[in-house]
Amino acid sequence: MIFEDENEEEIAMSESKPKSSTEKPATRWHVWLIAALIGGVTLGLFGSATRFSFLNLDDDMYVYGNAKVTGGLTVKGLTYAVTTTDGGSWMPLTWFSYLLDAQLWGDHPGGFHATNIFLHAVAAVLLFLALRMMTREVWPSAIAAAVFAVHPLRLESVVWIAERKDVLSGVCFMLTLIAYARYAAKPGKARMAATLVCLVLGLMAKPMLVTVPFLLLLLDVWPLRRTETDWRALKTKLPALVMEKIPLFAVSLVFAVVTFASQSAAGAVVGKSSPDEWRLLRIADSYGFYLGKIFWPGPLNVLYPITPLSFGRAAIAFALVLGITIIVLRWLRNRAWLAVGWLWFLGLLVPVIGLVPVGSTWVADRYTYLPSAGICVMFAWAMWTTASKPQSQFNFMLAALLIPIVLATVTIRNLPRWQSSIALFSDAVSKGDHPGAHQNLGAALAEEGDFETAITHYTRALELNPQSAEACYNRANAFRAREKLDRALADYTRAIELKPAYAEAFNNRGSLHAARGQFDPAIRDFTQAIALRADYTEALANRGHAYLEMGKYREAVDDYSKAVATKPDFTSAYHDRAVAYFNLKDFDRAWADIRACRKLGLSPSPELIRRLETDSGRRE
Repeated sequence: MIFEDENEEEIAMSESKPKSSTEKPATRWHVWLIAALIGGVTLGLFGSATRFSFLNLDDDMYVYGNAKVTGGLTVKGLTYAVTTTDGGSWMPLTWFSYLLDAQLWGDHPGGFHATNIFLHAVAAVLLFLALRMMTREVWPSAIAAAVFAVHPLRLESVVWIAERKDVLSGVCFMLTLIAYARYAAKPGKARMAATLVCLVLGLMAKPMLVTVPFLLLLLDVWPLRRTETDWRALKTKLPALVMEKIPLFAVSLVFAVVTFASQSAAGAVVGKSSPDEWRLLRIADSYGFYLGKIFWPGPLNVLYPITPLSFGRAAIAFALVLGITIIVLRWLRNRAWLAVGWLWFLGLLVPVIGLVPVGSTWVADRYTYLPSAGICVMFAWAMWTTASKPQSQFNFMLAALLIPIVLATVTIRNLPRWQSSIALFSDAVSKGDHPGAHQNLGAALAEEGDFETAITHYTRALELNPQSAEACYNRANAFRAREKLDRALADYTRAIELKPAYAEAFNNRGSLHAARGQFDPAIRDFTQAIALRADYTEALANRGHAYLEMGKYREAVDDYSKAVATKPDFTSAYHDRAVAYFNLKDFDRAWADIRACRKLGLSPSPELIRRLETDSGRRE
């Protein structure tokens, strides 16, 4: 087990590094008391989120709109978890956690929120224990973990159910640190295997951990002190330190390749939009953005507007990042924690910093989840090393209390904006124009029946991004709800032009044609939707209904049968198939479908029952 032989680990590590002169011996119960306090405060801080709803930003894909997940721990669900790359990455451990939640909580969002919060609390506690194990210093470890736990930038990862992958991979990451600390204290194959297992689990939760092996090399310098901090010693010992981690680098490379391939297949990897030198400036600008948010967390936004690159701002950010890097490396011998914390921050951000352009999101609060722990380490040890005198120790303790309290206060103030889709995206559009924010706010308003306001936001989303097929499709649905059918038809057609494989748009345009009595174009659209998605239950039922209206009863029976095969509790399909069977004079099958309707809780049409009783000569 990872936590066994704790005394042995501490003795071994204490032999390789001096103990801080300001540190006082801590008994085991002090350590666990602090760990419990960090965990309890974290749970209390985010606990109100258990009353929040699902969001229409990916929560539907991961949970409430995904039938393979809502079914819980079934063979179908488990197979899906292992094989799917929905979301752009292979993350079976994250999908397993959703299946388990669905089994335990059903469709109640509070249970899913509770799991996210619990996992974050566990990650914060494990960060404290990992740092304390590696450094044998309790208070700076506690401060780093506390700041990590309560920082407002954690909101997106903790309160957003679709970001389960952040907190779950965070737990595995902290376990990887602990397992590696045990290996460093007493190297052995079993302990390296434990480190490898923890890393693989973390990668199976979120592939962003691909740079962790490089971080472990940094930890060899400090705090594990497996090599001296001068460059000659580093060059001498580096080959051996790298060689022992070959399995870790290998699995990280495999996950990096698989993730790139899956994101490319999903169309998330975009081509170069600017020369390399400008892209480097955008990367530096992003690093500057994250540093700014860590030290001044406001205003926060779920979707930051994509702004044109400012050469001046980017150049300043580049100079800042380069300057800090040079300084911390020059101070490596006497202040190694500065270099390790800083490179921890830089390195763990690499997968999402823009080296490979992915999607339209250039920065996001959630990307700081694990990288910011490096800044927390820098901050905590900077405070700790100044606490050598009684007065300094008092100032240290005061700051250690006040800073997390201030950060927690900002977190509490930001929590309400995550309570619903309308609250979240109303806040987002109030802070700047982003097509996704207008699109999602429109969808949330449409769900509440406010179609006119929804149309306004869809229109603004299209003004910002005229190529958005989803905005066209959603505006078409809103126009149809307002009986503006010609405009709805135009938007469905435009959505299909922008996205030729848009099965939902074909289905809805087909249903609009059918509502107007235009059954031939309706059937063509339904057929195209089914060609794109063979198990598209709604399109099968809609085509069956079109055939029914045209008097093509055998074709209707065939489509309804396929619909109930994909969705056995599809009551309206049983009912309409009974109508088709009645017209085919197949009364036994018609009565069988009527019984199925009643068993599923649907009362059949009285007129259908009357005619069926008359023509079949029997009652049921």
